[in-house]
Amino acid sequence: MQQAELTIGGIPAVLYGGEGSGVYLYVHGKHGRKEGAAALADIVCPKGWQVLGIDLPCDSAQTEGDELVPWQVVPALRAVMDYVRGRWTRVALYAVSIGAWFSLLAFADARLENCLLVAPIVDMARLIEGRMAAAGVCADELRARGTIETASGQALSWRYYSYTQAHPVTQWPHPTAILYPGQDELTDRDTVASFAGCFGCEVTVLEDGAHWLHTDEQLDFLRAWSEAHTAPADAVEVVAALIWQDGRLLACQRPAHKARGLLWEFVGGKVEPGESREQALARECREELDVEVEARDVFMDVTHTYPDLTVHLTLFNAVITAGTPQRLEHHDIRWLRVDELDDYPFCPADKDILERLKQNDTPYYEG
Repeated sequence: MQQAELTIGGIPAVLYGGEGSGVYLYVHGKHGRKEGAAALADIVCPKGWQVLGIDLPCDSAQTEGDELVPWQVVPALRAVMDYVRGRWTRVALYAVSIGAWFSLLAFADARLENCLLVAPIVDMARLIEGRMAAAGVCADELRARGTIETASGQALSWRYYSYTQAHPVTQWPHPTAILYPGQDELTDRDTVASFAGCFGCEVTVLEDGAHWLHTDEQLDFLRAWSEAHTAPADAVEVVAALIWQDGRLLACQRPAHKARGLLWEFVGGKVEPGESREQALARECREELDVEVEARDVFMDVTHTYPDLTVHLTLFNAVITAGTPQRLEHHDIRWLRVDELDDYPFCPADKDILERLKQNDTPYYEG
């Protein structure tokens, strides 16, 4: 595999893979290094992606020694993203632990087409408050003393805590999958579930995993998860809406003259350059059904290779906010119960979606 060392605004970096239009930016966690991107490169470079790993800047003046602090890391990440945007047209993210939190702060407006977060810290203020409670330290005491050493060896910093309160994560519009270790000692399950619910993220739980995945079994699981959540770089990005009404879902029959003519599908289409997935979904529903929809969480995403193209399909739960569906482009549209799906020939890319719908006891979206 091709590998090149480079420096981006003073930040050491390593680039894996041959020339391409798409790149995964790898953001490591505490004590990590840019070379940690090699494992991701083994997975996505054969799919046509490049991988850029960087060394996050440390503050050697911190009490604990070399420490990652947001007031240094977040601006550095934004500078790296400026470089990345100038070189690649397609950008995705792979971030680990505290690197995920830094990324949430730095990249909310970055137009990322896929984000994989591994054992992510998603609410640093809550984490610090938990450490304060465990050490019997209140906010007033921490403010007065500035820095407090704790028995656990983890120093508490008023400056750091103040930063987290002043910079909450309020938006994250990118399609995101999270791998959460069930025994994570830094981020509790409710915090991850709340974040995922707020921003429509998919969550996979590795029940016996601790925050740092290290056993052969855990690393095999991580690799399989990463493989399943990374599409080929040449895949066409498409979106579709899973719209429910009175326990029935909206299905659309493709026009006879188009590829896969007269097969059934969920309303949607290609993501155009410069569009978010949610914007593309709203546009497609307007054009094809004359309705306004609001995308909610991601029901699932799939990658499928047809003879003529590979598609990466993201299926959103969605609700109609205005209008009644009209047959503007499709051969037919129908509201179907889940037990009726087998009576209609759907596009092959929808196979796994249909199976999940049939296996789910309460699949429909309540809004």
